[in-house]
Amino acid sequence: MEEEIAAEVRKRGFEVSAGPYENLPANTDVLVLYRDSWWLNILAQGEILVLELRDARTGVTIATAEQRWISHIIDVPDTLVADAVTQILGPGAPPGPP
Repeated sequence: MEEEIAAEVRKRGFEVSAGPYENLPANTDVLVLYRDSWWLNILAQGEILVLELRDARTGVTIATAEQRWISHIIDVPDTLVADAVTQILGPGAPPGPP
């Protein structure tokens, strides 16, 4: 999931790395944290994706987004991550100052 999120943010023109907190580059401005959960029963499947942007130095939350998906088919839509990123950055948001 982290690579999907990183790829979607890269599409917006941001420099992104993904991996464990211990490998955080020194020049990091913003952390993107995520929680995902899914469920499946005999009738339906669902997934919840929560993204949170935090200031890398202070840990203060800048923005959050939540996407929910429920379906009677098994395929999770490809747009789940894109929709969550768009909820925070807006459609095609340009990168901020370097």
